[in-house]
Amino acid sequence: AYWRDNLAGLPEELTLPTDRPRPATPSYEGDVVPFEVDAATGSGLARIARASGATMFMVVHAAVTALLHRLGAGDDIAIGTPASGRGDEQLDPMVGFFLNTLVLRADLTGEPSFTELVGRVRDTGLAAFSHADLPLEAVAEAVGQARSQSRNPLFQTMVTYHSVETGVSELFGVRASELPVEIGGSKFDLEFAFGGSETDGGISGGLRYATDLFERSGAERLTERLLRLLAAVVAAPEAPVASIDLMDAAEGRRLDGWNDTVRVLDGPANLADLVAAGAARAEGPALVFEGQDLSRTDFDTRVNRLARLLIGRGVGPETVVGVALPRSFDLLVAIHAVVRAGGAYLPLDLTLPSDRLTHMTETARPVAILTDLLSESALPEAVEAGRIVLDSPDVTRELAGIASDAPTDADRLAPLLPHHPAYVIFTSGSTGRPKGVMVEHRAIVNRLEWMQHAYSLDGTDRVLQKTPTSFDVSVWELFWPLAQGVPLVIARPEGHKDPEYLAELIREQHVTVLHFVPSMLAAFVAEVEVSSCPSLRVVVCSGEALPSDLVARFHESAGGRTVALENLYGPTEAAVDVTAASCHPDTSTGVSASIGSPVWNTRVHVLDAHLRPVPVGVPGELYLAG
Repeated sequence: AYWRDNLAGLPEELTLPTDRPRPATPSYEGDVVPFEVDAATGSGLARIARASGATMFMVVHAAVTALLHRLGAGDDIAIGTPASGRGDEQLDPMVGFFLNTLVLRADLTGEPSFTELVGRVRDTGLAAFSHADLPLEAVAEAVGQARSQSRNPLFQTMVTYHSVETGVSELFGVRASELPVEIGGSKFDLEFAFGGSETDGGISGGLRYATDLFERSGAERLTERLLRLLAAVVAAPEAPVASIDLMDAAEGRRLDGWNDTVRVLDGPANLADLVAAGAARAEGPALVFEGQDLSRTDFDTRVNRLARLLIGRGVGPETVVGVALPRSFDLLVAIHAVVRAGGAYLPLDLTLPSDRLTHMTETARPVAILTDLLSESALPEAVEAGRIVLDSPDVTRELAGIASDAPTDADRLAPLLPHHPAYVIFTSGSTGRPKGVMVEHRAIVNRLEWMQHAYSLDGTDRVLQKTPTSFDVSVWELFWPLAQGVPLVIARPEGHKDPEYLAELIREQHVTVLHFVPSMLAAFVAEVEVSSCPSLRVVVCSGEALPSDLVARFHESAGGRTVALENLYGPTEAAVDVTAASCHPDTSTGVSASIGSPVWNTRVHVLDAHLRPVPVGVPGELYLAG
């Protein structure tokens, strides 16, 4: 009853700062990293023990739980420790190894000081040792924790403490000395063993770790952080455990180095000028759709005329224009015309429910909606914005009579500035109502300039546009190639869902760069060999976690060809992507591929609940800056 009550609701598994994911079948192989606690720190820990009415075991137990807490294991931490199994006096004269294992649960809620934590550990420890007769197997059964194939059912970390006197001593009348014995293997994920001398205050110990989960370097970092924590609690035992800084100066400099991303952009400051600059470098058609080409001259002519029409209809900086068109030449012309007029485009996916489209337009309040005769009928009646039907006779005649030169700030309703919005995209609404996100020109220009630096489009490239425009990944597809004078191949409506069609389009149009969400990449490599698309040189993934096994399958499917697989991450609010990583066949060690490091003029911080940076390898919340 005691164990059932006191271990009720125990976390199924602690989050430990492992270097590798837990294998389905453990090898139980292990190694040991020794450590030494200096005499001053050891004496300080002894003072804390005396002042708290605790044993040295209780103090080091509290220290280990504090360490795990600060490394992301949470507020409810269970450890195991051995306890003498000679609970019955009749066992005293018997020769044998009588030992049980206890589960000690520590509560770190409420931000306790280390002294307070030692008191909590002392109270729970005394109660647990008074109920030490029940074998661990019976405890697990009473608590209802099924034994896992890969780990202990009740704890993953063991802590031991032994009072040790060094030097020669006598045992049963025989002179004896300590003989260190190296034991291979590791029954637990982590085992912290401490040995303390009452005469000199020094504490020595070792961390045994499962090599399935930890690199030696990772285990060494754990011992370094433990020693840093022990010194900190001795220096300030009344300070909150949550305030202990486990990072040293070198680690802080490493984080600063990752965030050293400042890059001065000396090119065009807005998206319209960035794309216009690509006309001078254009080679081949601007757009390719369903076997037809649209030259760069014809593309710019159509964009400029529509942009001037929009200016005449009141479109300019800080106004929004809805775009309700299927993937086509008209879609690209419409989006670029809105941006060139100085407005922000709002993609309206006509496959969405009517009430969501109504909510989007009521929220964003577009001054107009660009559409065509077929698509207009799909717009909800409640959408009140004026509609410009591009293929209607009236609009067609009006466009034919408009000048085809590019509008400038002299033609726009106001100068187009870097902080003006370039587009408005609504989030999916998975965490509530969809939210409209406005992204500034300077943000998306920075993102596109970084992408050109990273992946270097040139005259030999062709980029595939297949992402629905309501998904922010589409932004770089729509603008990056045209800003570099590179042809953009447009997939037919709904074609982005068909791997065989995409493979044929890639081969037919010699596509070199494209994007997949990981789930669609998985569907693609399940049906198509990447090696059968010889033009491909870069595949960009984002939008979902990229599984490591998919990275391996992709490179296997490439059949020995070098095709770059890039994993990008970012929320809609931060101009598409904020981090990037190249995924090589042998670099992914976790369940999913790394999201990498920040792009130009962007900083990322992994912080704890108090907004302090966590050590490398420790989970926290991601914060963005830049």
